[in-house]
Amino acid sequence: INAQSSIGSDTMYNVVATLPGKDSLQVILCAHYDAITSTMWTYTPGADDNASGVMGVLEAARIMGTHNWQHTLRFVLFSGEELGLWGSEAYVKDAVEAGDSMIAALNMDMIAYNSDVLPHMDIHCNPSDAASQDMGQMLIELIDIYELDIVPDQHIFDATDRSDHYWFWQYDIPAALLIEDFDDFNPFFHTTNDRLSKLDTAYMAEAVRLALGWAASEAGLVEEPGIRDQALEQPELVSLRLSSAVVHNHLWLEISSPHSLTPVIYDASGQRVKTLETIQGSSGSVRIPIEVSDLPRGVYWITVSAKDSFVSERFVLVR
Repeated sequence: INAQSSIGSDTMYNVVATLPGKDSLQVILCAHYDAITSTMWTYTPGADDNASGVMGVLEAARIMGTHNWQHTLRFVLFSGEELGLWGSEAYVKDAVEAGDSMIAALNMDMIAYNSDVLPHMDIHCNPSDAASQDMGQMLIELIDIYELDIVPDQHIFDATDRSDHYWFWQYDIPAALLIEDFDDFNPFFHTTNDRLSKLDTAYMAEAVRLALGWAASEAGLVEEPGIRDQALEQPELVSLRLSSAVVHNHLWLEISSPHSLTPVIYDASGQRVKTLETIQGSSGSVRIPIEVSDLPRGVYWITVSAKDSFVSERFVLVR
């Protein structure tokens, strides 16, 4: 338990798990864990609102916890959402005050009700933040890349702020809400009938896969099995940087090394798919264009390695 919010005589707790990355930039997956009914103090299972989002965060943490990431991951369960977004308000304010570098946050709130069997899912983005809107577009592209059974509907100018992503928006932190179709809204919302038996678990699983794919793309996998065995016998690399993490047809590679190195591109399975021209060593950085229009869409890593060092950058190729 890493954060708390005291409101009047009540104390509530946010639950925060941190998966440290190579750097301190933070990618956040979040959901609220409290539930409520229209009758105060009446027990509610809260299966959809919001055990579904909590399950998504926990499952992502379980899977991602077995890998190494470039950026730090925060898995956050907020308290007090139903009472006025109390937990997320306290969390974001405290994090900003502490100087945390939060680069993006995805909020999952009600991702499991689907009565009409049509897999529509809403993505709500900040109408005042282009980065939040780009994040929504990335989610849509990832649905296509991973062939998920989701029909996305991106909301910008009619986006809702009635969940925990609101407080990230207030501090200009790119954030989006992933939520089930508003046009097929859960009639058991805020009642004691919000139970697992009313939910579409296959639909929920697709939403969790999307959130996991987004978090992995944002955090940047450091290495996958099968990539390191391509190491070159060269002295230590200095730095490697890509112009963008989301790519359509081409990107720029900036590399700085006193030694000649040959960048290689691997797909998500660890298979080499492209070998680039050798870059001569230089005392400064060298910037070169890379054409990837010949590759199918998907997640890739561009790597350079030496006897005692290995550097990899992830990018997502979309069409």
